[in-house]
Formats: sequence, C-alpha cells, structure tokens
Amino acid sequence: MKSTNLFLKQFIMLIVLSFSIFSCSDNDDITPPPRPDHNTSAVLILNEGDWSKNNASLSYFNPTTGTTIADIYNGQLGETGQDIELYGNKIYISVAGSGLISVLEKEYLIETHKIKMEIEGLQSLAPQYMESYNGKIYVTCQESNTRDGYIVRIDTTSLKIDGYTLVGKDPVDLAITNGKIYVANSGGSNYPNVANTLSVVNLRTFKEEEKLTVGLNPFRVKADGNGNIYLTYQGVVGSIPGGFQRVDTYTKEVFELGDHPKQDFQIFEDKIYFYDVTHQESGSTHNGIGVFDMDKQEFVEQPFISDETVITNTPYGIGIHPQTKDVYLSTTDYTTRGKVLIFNQDGIKQKEITVGINPKGFIFF
Repeated sequence: MKSTNLFLKQFIMLIVLSFSIFSCSDNDDITPPPRPDHNTSAVLILNEGDWSKNNASLSYFNPTTGTTIADIYNGQLGETGQDIELYGNKIYISVAGSGLISVLEKEYLIETHKIKMEIEGLQSLAPQYMESYNGKIYVTCQESNTRDGYIVRIDTTSLKIDGYTLVGKDPVDLAITNGKIYVANSGGSNYPNVANTLSVVNLRTFKEEEKLTVGLNPFRVKADGNGNIYLTYQGVVGSIPGGFQRVDTYTKEVFELGDHPKQDFQIFEDKIYFYDVTHQESGSTHNGIGVFDMDKQEFVEQPFISDETVITNTPYGIGIHPQTKDVYLSTTDYTTRGKVLIFNQDGIKQKEITVGINPKGFIFF
C-alpha cells in the first residue's frame, strides 16, 4: 500500500510540474523525450540546420538504452543553432539566426524561456558561443549590421541580460580562466581580410583590457585549468594555412603547436581530442580524429581510429563522454541528416546514430 501511495504522489507531482513548466514556456508544442533515467546518462546533440532554412534541431540519445530521438523540438528551435551549454539545472542553446537563447530545464528537457538578445541602442545581436561561470552565462554576439562584437552577460537566476561589453569584429568562441575571458575575434565578415586577435576581458570590471595577436582567423578556444588557452585558427583557404596554438596567460606568450587541428577540439584529462577535415586547397590531412598530449606537448603519432571505419562525410563536431570516455564525432554532408559516430578509447566504433542536419555540439549528463 505504501508503494502504491508513493507512486500516486509522484505521478501527481509529475503532472503538476509538467503543467507549470509548459505554462511558462513560449512554445507549448515541444514534445520532450522520455525522462532521462538517473541511473543512466543522456546526450543532447545540437544540430545547426541548413543556412536560412530555419531548421535547427536538438537530438536526444541515451547510451544505455540506445533510445534516439532526432528532434525533440519538433522543428521549432529556430534558425542556425550555434552552441549548447549545461549549467546547474538548465540547458542553454544559442540560436544565432533567430537572435535568442533557448533555455530548457534539465530534469524533463522542456523549454521554459526564450531570451531575446536585444540591447537598447544596438541592432539585433546574433549569439554565437557560450561559457558559464559563477552564476552567469557569457555569450559572444555579432551585431547584425556593423558586425561589431560583444560579450553579453546573462544572469542565470533572473534569466535576463545584465551587462555587455565590446570586443573585436565577429567574435566566435570564448574561454574563462584566472579572472579573465579570452575571446577569439575572427573578423570573418571581412573575409579574406580576416582578424587575428584574442580579446582579454576582465571578469570583475567586465571591460576589455587588451588584445593579443594570435593566428589568422581564430576559431575555437578552451582553457586547460593551468593558465593556458589552446586555440585553433583557420587562416584563409587556398593562401594562408590555419593551425593550432597555446597561449600562456601569465606571460602572454603564444606558442605554435602545428598546422592542425584547424576546427573544433575537446580537452579531456591530459589529452586534446580533435578532428581534421580533408580540403584540397588548404592541404588538411584527412577526415579523422587526432590526439594531442598536453603533458608532452606533442601529437600522438598512432591514429586514434584503430578499426576499419572510414569517415566519408565531413567531421563537424566532437565531444567526450565524461563517464564512459567515449569520443563522439559528428559528420555532415550539409544537406541531409547527419551522423554521430561513437568510438571507445581504443578507437573502435561502438555505434552510429542519425541526428539532424549539421550536428555540431554535445552535452552529457
């Protein structure tokens, strides 16, 4: 009898919670996936969508049960999904073309808020990449007309913008370490006359202190927790190669590490996992996964993929599952639904799932 009463109480609480969450959402048509089993884990994959097609999406995957849902947003996420961030009990998704941040509650994966990226005196802002720190979400944004770049700060309690500051042209990724925000200014709107700076913003004053010179067309940046920033830069296709750098935030020295990777990467334990993309003009190596040993400051020579897997489509995003240590590599042909290939630490493919168009971002919980 006790177990029956407990079940009824939990069922009633679930109904009340679901009703309250749906009532404050701007979109009542979003159908959440099955509630994640807390004895297992879940993976969300952000799919960018086709450019100007308004078809960004969010895929769900449960590694334990194998459950996969291609789009829990039912086609209503918006235009150009850019980044996804888990902080506390909320999930934040930047939707650049729609000029908003979508907020989901983690427990039931239901959207509760849309934060419009609007600031008085500025044109609409296109949110790019995000980083969370001390109760705030920091978002790089590109202004729609001038392409001036800003960091916008969102309070995670009120879910309102509570500050912004100017950085360089066309900012993309950012990383936070030692009381500073490091922002890659790509200058991509002036291509091929792109930028080569890394803005340094003081977290306390929320003002840019200086710009460091880095590789041409910087893209992804990540902090290693030891005072270093690692970054990829893309150069100019056909004329100036891209590459990989480490910035010592204490001495402000920039160290060249190699001509790859040029795209996305993930820091996990003492390694950096990255992918390269075949491109005849830029001379990139191959479609595959590589590893950089941060302790030795050198690339691991042995190919990561050890089985017969051949990646034919273009790699587009990479993630590392924090519990299983599996490496998730997303691929795209830019027009149809993409794939996510899952490899164990021995480089053997465990599974392949079909998700949305242009999959690029992962969160694991």
